[in-house]
Amino acid sequence: MEKGKGIRLAELLVEKGVDILYAKKHFEGKGPEYVFSNSEVEVRITDLKTIKELVGFKKEFPR
Repeated sequence: MEKGKGIRLAELLVEKGVDILYAKKHFEGKGPEYVFSNSEVEVRITDLKTIKELVGFKKEFPR
């Protein structure tokens, strides 16, 4: 399996201006964690399954 895909994807998201990322699990100790923390990308963990659920949840419970 090709190595470094997670880091490359994290770098692409930073280049595209992503400032908040929703994920199902933590990146602790992995390359993307360092890319996101150095770029001040906020990673939020969620158990929601679809974008539609996430948007509905954000409307009901704004931060």
